[in-house]
Amino acid sequence: MPWIAPLMSGKLQPSRGRYGVLRIALNPLDKDPFLVADAAAVLRARVSPPPVAGWHPGMDDESIDVLLESAYLTDNPDRLSPEQVLSRLEALAPRMKKITDRLLGIR
Repeated sequence: MPWIAPLMSGKLQPSRGRYGVLRIALNPLDKDPFLVADAAAVLRARVSPPPVAGWHPGMDDESIDVLLESAYLTDNPDRLSPEQVLSRLEALAPRMKKITDRLLGIR
């Protein structure tokens, strides 16, 4: 989306980093919204990096980073030494707790 589009639509928001939601108005497309959504999903599947499994619009950058790191550690234990796996898991634990606390409303 061009940088001016959010400004013109009154939806200027600060950048959220690498991940986020792209909202596209479907009214001007003059097509069935389900057809447009299906086409968008097909196009998105062609882009690298691939979609994050388990992603939902409420996730922020930190949540996605933690999800990707935990998936990497789960799916690739043989690529790292046991010490590296343990070190990365120990680094991941406080990040997971912070996300869980935020979701539960604990301050």
